[in-house]
Amino acid sequence: MRLLAMSKEDIVKLWQGSERALLNRLQDTLKEKRLLEQKLAFIQKTLLKPP
Repeated sequence: MRLLAMSKEDIVKLWQGSERALLNRLQDTLKEKRLLEQKLAFIQKTLLKPP
């Protein structure tokens, strides 16, 4: 994509769309991280319990 051939408005719209997509991806990743941390804590707690 050639930025020189695009209008300022199109570049801003493209930037904002990319920013939204990255923020959504970040939120999904942080949510997945929390779930994995919970699973890890459960596994660690289970392993530390005496039989």
